[in-house]
Amino acid sequence: MEGRALARQENKGTYIPSQPKPQPGNRRAPTLSYRQGHAPHLSSVGLVAPGYAWIPPAIGAGQGWQKIVGVQIIRSHNRATLNLTTTGGVKESLPRWRPIRSFVLRQGRLTPAQARACSRLWPCFGITWNPGERLDLPTLFGNSNPVYLEIGFGNGESLAELASRHPQRSYLGIEVHRPGVGHLLLEIERRGLANLRVCRHDAVEVLEQGLPQASLAGVYLFFPDPWPKQRHHKRRILKSRLVASLARVIRPGGIFHAATDWEPYARQMLELLTDADDLFVNLAGPGAFHPRPQTRPLTRFEQRGARLGHQVRDLIFRRR
Repeated sequence: MEGRALARQENKGTYIPSQPKPQPGNRRAPTLSYRQGHAPHLSSVGLVAPGYAWIPPAIGAGQGWQKIVGVQIIRSHNRATLNLTTTGGVKESLPRWRPIRSFVLRQGRLTPAQARACSRLWPCFGITWNPGERLDLPTLFGNSNPVYLEIGFGNGESLAELASRHPQRSYLGIEVHRPGVGHLLLEIERRGLANLRVCRHDAVEVLEQGLPQASLAGVYLFFPDPWPKQRHHKRRILKSRLVASLARVIRPGGIFHAATDWEPYARQMLELLTDADDLFVNLAGPGAFHPRPQTRPLTRFEQRGARLGHQVRDLIFRRR
């Protein structure tokens, strides 16, 4: 809950706004949030500032700015309904679904060295991105070298190895977990890498909103969470939505390379990418997995899986 937007009334889940009235005509002010980072989308009532709503003439009941006198949230599983009441008598019942994400954000153990790296090295190698912004990659890297992006780099060792092997390329790593970000920043400093940048955000949102069309030479997705339980399959990151985003940001001739040691997930990945044969071509041939390329660094996770007898599957597809 965003404390600046709402003053909480500890009674039956009702929240009373407590913000000064916005200036007339200010339709770009911050929206009211009932869940941090997820502002309700109002179709008929144009909510444009904390504590006040702009009521269009079509609704009537006292058009113009009206104070919100009650906001009630009714939650059920991943669905929430927001009931909004204003001083003019306007009542709006709005369904709201929490986004299904491919990760669960756990704090994890941040070592003192990683914490220092996050504060000291982030200004040099970190990218702070806000939803809706477009990243200017040539400006960020200071050159026009081809850019390769890794989704969910974990501790970043394989990404740092790739950046070390190919100084003529630029690399962008996206990860949500702070310990992994701190570990990669330390690797960047240790190896003296100048061609690697780090972004701490949901990679799906960055691919959808933050990158220009055909701006990447390649995208890597190495050992994503397989979410093995049936009820969690909806959380798997590679789905048709992501495939469409990949097709938009990868330039013609660019590469999408995925790897997993979970066989059912590998089959699902292969099926999804094969269905998008108008956008991507399988470099291993129709319906086949690619042999592990020597260019992909071995990770500790992969080595552990091999000891447990897990077969690693590589998928390499080229953008048409």
